[in-house]
Amino acid sequence: DVEEHVLGVDGLCVRHADGPRGKGAAERSTGALPGAGARRRDRHHGPAAPAAPVLARYRLRMSVSPALDRLLVRAEAVARAAVAAAGAVGLRHWRHLDRVETKADGSPVTVADREAEAAALAVIREAFPDHGILGEEGGSHGAGPFRWVVDPIDGTAGYARGGRNWGPLVALEHEGESVVGAL
Repeated sequence: DVEEHVLGVDGLCVRHADGPRGKGAAERSTGALPGAGARRRDRHHGPAAPAAPVLARYRLRMSVSPALDRLLVRAEAVARAAVAAAGAVGLRHWRHLDRVETKADGSPVTVADREAEAAALAVIREAFPDHGILGEEGGSHGAGPFRWVVDPIDGTAGYARGGRNWGPLVALEHEGESVVGAL
């Protein structure tokens, strides 16, 4: 018997099974998805829509309790809400920037980056005040087994020039392994 739950990034799932690793053992993996240009075929209806984009294939094995499963499902909703909040800020500033600054590492940063990170972190802190945070603009805060990683505007250089290929990225790590992500 295998029960499957989709958590976070497309294709990331938890499989609970009574098998060789014991009752209730869990395996997290991304499925082998066809490439972005690939098409899948439906046996009865001919060609179908383009398949989902390819995700890196990896496996994370850990014992998962029902409480942790519930936390991860909640974390996925929070990650999506944080991305939505950061994206709304980014859209408000898109193509309306007065200036672009340069960080010490030579990468660009805008007021939109800082405000979008603040919006995403407000959503995360409201739901998980005891989790650690690593923000691209604000650095690292807090410690513990859970840490949120936030890039408020991935693609800032293009964003600052008015380009369309940008967006917020939010992920949750548990003991150093990514377990939930949203973009």
